[in-house]
Amino acid sequence: GGKGGGGGGRGGNEQVPSQLEPVLSSYYRFAKPVVGSPQIVTGGRLTLRELFYLKEAGFRSIISMFNMSATTEWKGMHGEFHSSDEQVKIATDLGMHAVNFDLGGKDFPPPFSLEAVGAVSKAVESLPQPIYLHCHVGYTASLFAQIHMVTKGVRSPSMIYNDTRGLGWDYQSNTASNALISSSTGCRRPVSPPSMEQDLALGEDSYLSYYWVHRVGDMDGFYNTGQILETHIDAIVAAGYKTVISFRDDGEPTTRLPSDPSPGPLRNFEFSDAEGNWVLAKEAQAIREA
Repeated sequence: GGKGGGGGGRGGNEQVPSQLEPVLSSYYRFAKPVVGSPQIVTGGRLTLRELFYLKEAGFRSIISMFNMSATTEWKGMHGEFHSSDEQVKIATDLGMHAVNFDLGGKDFPPPFSLEAVGAVSKAVESLPQPIYLHCHVGYTASLFAQIHMVTKGVRSPSMIYNDTRGLGWDYQSNTASNALISSSTGCRRPVSPPSMEQDLALGEDSYLSYYWVHRVGDMDGFYNTGQILETHIDAIVAAGYKTVISFRDDGEPTTRLPSDPSPGPLRNFEFSDAEGNWVLAKEAQAIREA
């Protein structure tokens, strides 16, 4: 179950935060907050543990825009990535609501269409918030979320390109994205050459692939993220990042769920020791060897 607009698993009635703080916590640092609503964040597909993080952060709903198969490797990142249908069951078991679209598939509208925008917007409006809206890497999810902010009158049509650039996405350089913005919001601009993330190995495609990062300001060269994972090193190298700067203190506690043993070792891939604390030397060695 869980396929189609408005369908999906239904969670319980447990007490949850009324809204998320408009910052990235240790539990959902992989997400990009939507400009105009701290209740909606976007991102790419997640591992099983990261679904647990969403629950712990207070999310009440998860929307998947595409039907995805289970895999142990995604965009150079390694982990337990479940299928979209499995994700619905996991989210429901955790007490969250879940919807699985299959844009472009049978009985679903094409991805870059007004019908798709309407279907996703309807789900966003009907599901309990906060919501994690995701696609494969966050590109389409962010596009639809910011269009939703415009069509609901939260953001001005003239601000959509500025808002999306703030998330690191250059929709004006993509013909299909640019056309959808024009038809759905009335903001019309000509398609332009790529102008962002040009310092990375494959330009914006590298930003797409390692979707945990956040562009800092309207410039290339600096990208922000939370704690990187041991399972991410290959993806970081492939994207073309040259230097990693950490602000953490050696020995800080790593991300622990309430169900994790405390103290004790954690399988959270955060370069932690037998007590679950971050080890500077382990991360530095992995980066140097890469």
